Amino acid sequence: MAVIKAEPEAQRLVEIMAANPCRMSAFSVFEAESVIGKLGGPLAVPDVRKLLGAFRVEIVPFDDRLAVLATEARLRFGKGVHPARLNLGDCAAYALAASLEVPLLYKGDDFALTDIVSAN
Repeated sequence: MAVIKAEPEAQRLVEIMAANPCRMSAFSVFEAESVIGKLGGPLAVPDVRKLLGAFRVEIVPFDDRLAVLATEARLRFGKGVHPARLNLGDCAAYALAASLEVPLLYKGDDFALTDIVSAN
């Protein structure tokens, strides 16, 4: 999102993405397309897929295993139960990183309050 919206952190995120293999759950792709569609309208939605293609991001199915891990993340780190205040999309991203035992690339401070390893 930060890259598409050209936010101040975008260049740093681009450099990290270019230097590392990237994966994203189908749930997170849906979330990104929904947000971009709301902000930029339907014509902006393909920008998400273009960015994912440019960085050769592997889209991982959001299966039952990830659903269980996301639910566990929500119960441990979700809004109203933990200072990290992870939302549903955050929990999906957490679940994928945890399931693959890989660092998570993120913007902001919320994930720093969890036990996930940062790719930042």
